[in-house]
Amino acid sequence: CPVLLSWVALCYVLSQLTCFRKCKSQPWKWPFALNTMGLGLKLGFGTIAAVSLKPMMCYKHPNGRHSVLSYPAIFCGEDGHGLLLAFGFGLLTLFVLGFLVVCSFAVWNLPRWSVEGKFGKVQSFRFCTSNFRFDSYGFIIPVLCRGLGFATSIVVGTNLPPVQTAVVSIVLVTYTLVQASLRPWKAPAINLADTVLSASLLILANRSLPEDGD
Repeated sequence: CPVLLSWVALCYVLSQLTCFRKCKSQPWKWPFALNTMGLGLKLGFGTIAAVSLKPMMCYKHPNGRHSVLSYPAIFCGEDGHGLLLAFGFGLLTLFVLGFLVVCSFAVWNLPRWSVEGKFGKVQSFRFCTSNFRFDSYGFIIPVLCRGLGFATSIVVGTNLPPVQTAVVSIVLVTYTLVQASLRPWKAPAINLADTVLSASLLILANRSLPEDGD
């Protein structure tokens, strides 16, 4: 996603250059460029959250030492782990928590911006509302929190699968209840599919509980 953001920003800058305008190329508008960046971050939010939390996923060896789940050769708290943690915290702060805060700020202010005629700001955050009904325009926040919750569950339950299952279940139940009550998606079929998918994931997640208890 950082590469995508840089590419969109570069295309915007290039479109403003005189040489491109002489080729009858229309310059990009900044609100549309921001909306494209936001859409990319929204689509990759769950993956970015999982990647940023990977350095914190440590599992325990029989000898008592801990290794990073995705990089078993790197031991937690030892050489090399600090660099991974720095990278993970940076990614988490900028592209996960930062993006969630920006989207929350936008959702809170979108009604006021619309009334005041600040359509540039509204267009910049169109990715937040384009898929939802007007009365549920802020549903992007539960969607993002669900993705972050899934990633967090792996960190919390790296050594404790039942805890991981419990956290995933809480996230899915909460999201399903909110989604079923609001029915936020514009297409009724998507609302039904989203509910069925969440219920199916909840069943699959809890099927592992008897095995974890053995």
